[in-house]
Amino acid sequence: MTLYVMYGPQQVMGQEASTIAEIFPNYSRNTQMVNAIVNQQIQQTIAITNQTLNMIGQYTDNSDRMTAGMSNMLRDQTVVVDTQTGGHATTSDGLAGALINANPSRFQSVSPSGYIPGIDY
Repeated sequence: MTLYVMYGPQQVMGQEASTIAEIFPNYSRNTQMVNAIVNQQIQQTIAITNQTLNMIGQYTDNSDRMTAGMSNMLRDQTVVVDTQTGGHATTSDGLAGALINANPSRFQSVSPSGYIPGIDY
């Protein structure tokens, strides 16, 4: 169903009534163009949504990482990495210090920015 509505100053509408009457019956919608425009807008919306979700994911990850770092600090714990295997472990500050002092080239403490999701937090 198509509804034609035209607004304008009364004197112009009266003068152009015959022109308008000729235009409207010959009007046809270009469905391919409309679909292309709609699809483009849908793709833009999807891209914006994905960008927003990625940003929220990054904020959440950063918050979780910093929370784990603060929790470790309050519990007197340290995340230690074995540089030979790449393995991470959370242990007491005392044990972490002993491991690092005994073999500093093999064991290192890990800052929250180096925490691995699912392992360190």
